[in-house]
Amino acid sequence: MCASNRDSEKYKIKKIYNLEKIIMTLEKNDDDFNPPLSKRGLLENYAKKWVNEGVVLEISYKSNFAGIAVFYCNPESYKYSFLTFIAINRNYRGKGLSVLLMESVIDYCKGKGSLGLETQTSEENSKSLHLYTRLGFKEFGRIDNRENGIKSIQLRLIFNEFTAN
Repeated sequence: MCASNRDSEKYKIKKIYNLEKIIMTLEKNDDDFNPPLSKRGLLENYAKKWVNEGVVLEISYKSNFAGIAVFYCNPESYKYSFLTFIAINRNYRGKGLSVLLMESVIDYCKGKGSLGLETQTSEENSKSLHLYTRLGFKEFGRIDNRENGIKSIQLRLIFNEFTAN
């Protein structure tokens, strides 16, 4: 499941089901989220839900675990897939891994028949907004009801403009 023609010997992307690895990623990246994920509920509950209901892709870099992306892809019930979480561990940031991981998510969703991919992020999360914009996502809404008065931006990437209307 390689998403780019970059040197694939440096990275590998695969589907995972390992709860401990997912929880470890949540814990390592907890303070990157406002409010922290641990304050929204039990991290273990997120991990269990993702393994049971979603798709979790892991990216490794030079054989080391580097991050995950979590998304729901059920085109039978909803025509757009939904990216709920993406995180690259701090030691591996700045290497383009988030783009590679997102390209794999997009390829997976396209292959399952989704019309596009949606996500949402805090309007304060400039790094995520830059990533999504770079990949072609467009804003389609805002949510004002997040904790601590933080507003979210809803984003959508349409895979094929002609079939999504």
